[in-house]
Amino acid sequence: NAPYIVGVAGWHMMLLGEWERGRALLHKGMRLNPLHPTWFYLAPFTYHYHRGAYEQAYLYAIKFNYPQLFWDQVMRASSLAMLQDYEAAEKVVKELLELIPDFVSHARQLIRGYIKVAEVEDKIISGLQHAGLGDIR
Repeated sequence: NAPYIVGVAGWHMMLLGEWERGRALLHKGMRLNPLHPTWFYLAPFTYHYHRGAYEQAYLYAIKFNYPQLFWDQVMRASSLAMLQDYEAAEKVVKELLELIPDFVSHARQLIRGYIKVAEVEDKIISGLQHAGLGDIR
């Protein structure tokens, strides 16, 4: 019943592709501690983005609210692009490139540092390309 431990375990499981089991643990941790870290929202974002539920993914991207970490912009830009709001997505891409000017050349490596499901990585890269990042290596 340690909220942080349960939440982190679920978070990791989800990023490894253990969607349902991880979701149950993450939500338990979030329920036990309503003041959980906002970076917990990366995992539900990933879950919904993977399923193609881009509106839900975007709602979690907004809740993430951690602008000093590149995931804030990656989550918002990729989901906005998949929702075909290209103008808003391009604005977020500019924020991302201000934070990490050479993001394009390191995008896959940065994303892989967290997300361990190749299909999800590819979908996020696709969303970023639609958001205007172009050729991501």
